[in-house]
Amino acid sequence: MKPSIYFFSGPCGCGKSTLADAYARKLIFDGVRNQVYVIHGDDFMNGFIKTEEYEAQLYYVVLTASEETLKQKIADRGILK
Repeated sequence: MKPSIYFFSGPCGCGKSTLADAYARKLIFDGVRNQVYVIHGDDFMNGFIKTEEYEAQLYYVVLTASEETLKQKIADRGILK
C-alpha cells in the first residue's frame, strides 16, 4: 500500500490536531495501517517532507470554523483576552 501524507491546515482552534489524532487512531484500529506518524505544526516547520522520496500521495485538507467558535476556542486556551 502506497504511503499517504495528510496535511491539515486552518486557523487556531478549528480542530486540526483533534482530527489528525483521531484519524491516526482510526487507521490503526481498523487495521488499515500498522504505523502512523502524527507531526504537529511546530515540529513540521523544521522541514517539509519530500513526498517523491517516499512515493507518497499528499492530501491537503483545509479546516475552518465559525468566527464565534474560533474566538471561544482561543479564549478557552487563554490566548485571547
